Amino acid sequence: MAVPVEGFSVLVRNVTLEQIHPGGLSGYAEACPNQTFCTDGHISRIGFMNALDLANFLDQLHEYGLSSAAEDPNRDITVVCQEDGLDSPCDWLQLGRHSSGVVAAWLAGRKPGEIVGPEGWTPAPSITQVSKVEARKRLKFLRIDGPIDIFFDTETEKEVYVGRTNLLPDEDSHDDFPGRSASDLYDWGTALANPYLPFQRSPLDPTTKTAQQELCRAVRLLTASIQLNSKNWAACWILGLTFRMRGQHESEYKALGRAYRLNPEHKDVLREFCLSCMTLGYGEEAVQVGWQATELDPRDAGLLSNLGLALLVSGEVIQAERVVQRALHMQPNDAITQNLLGYVQDVASGKKPRPTCFPPT
Repeated sequence: MAVPVEGFSVLVRNVTLEQIHPGGLSGYAEACPNQTFCTDGHISRIGFMNALDLANFLDQLHEYGLSSAAEDPNRDITVVCQEDGLDSPCDWLQLGRHSSGVVAAWLAGRKPGEIVGPEGWTPAPSITQVSKVEARKRLKFLRIDGPIDIFFDTETEKEVYVGRTNLLPDEDSHDDFPGRSASDLYDWGTALANPYLPFQRSPLDPTTKTAQQELCRAVRLLTASIQLNSKNWAACWILGLTFRMRGQHESEYKALGRAYRLNPEHKDVLREFCLSCMTLGYGEEAVQVGWQATELDPRDAGLLSNLGLALLVSGEVIQAERVVQRALHMQPNDAITQNLLGYVQDVASGKKPRPTCFPPT
């Protein structure tokens, strides 16, 4: 028996998985990040359509102690590229074209026999693989559908589907979306992120699995847009808020800081960057940005409250109380400001410890 070889295939002997993988063969199957796991009883195959996804999966296997050293013909893991074949010679693997027309792999010394693919798999012509250079010439990004990137191949005039398991960007993420402008990528990324962002009247829950997947895709699209147009402060701002919804606060701070440097005259940029500084405990920077924001719009009580909180985080408790009192005087019925003033006064009186970041950890 044999397994199909499509895209990038990771091949491991079952006996090796039982000996080394923490969950054995069944654990390996459960850990498959997509729907491509299959086994012919002797070797197991998991496939990828993207080199970055492949690399991330190999890193996981290396952590379990499986080796893919090219110089070892008896290594635990062998990678086969549909177009290029074996990455290097392997003693235990046989590769060839099956009678059904697809490329297949089987254990050396055995006959290929029937191909065993993933559930629902049927023999089909080879999956097209093109280099990044070819992709830029031939493919035009259309849309994202779940974990699938969909392109139009201008040479074949057909849609091309690329399954992804890693939804975050890499250094060349703009190459993920050939044929599209920075503006297109910004629009799509913003459309995905917007329903979960805090400035919406009724934002959706960002903690669900679906939300986190959509926010991941928004990060990819916005990152790619910024790589093509590094001056788009709005893309940096939305990207920072998207990172916040994912709980990635260091990345949030970097993206919002970039938006701030590009557009330090926009009060919403300053507002969110001030909050980001406080999240990481950068009190002095938060105060600097907070003062700058209130100078832009002295009548905005919310900006004053943020400044008061920044002063509290930086250790200027007396000044913090004065600023929050000013904010409450501007909006005496605002419950959030009332609670903040009570919190600051509790810190001033010693009832509560002073936070060094906000929210306190």
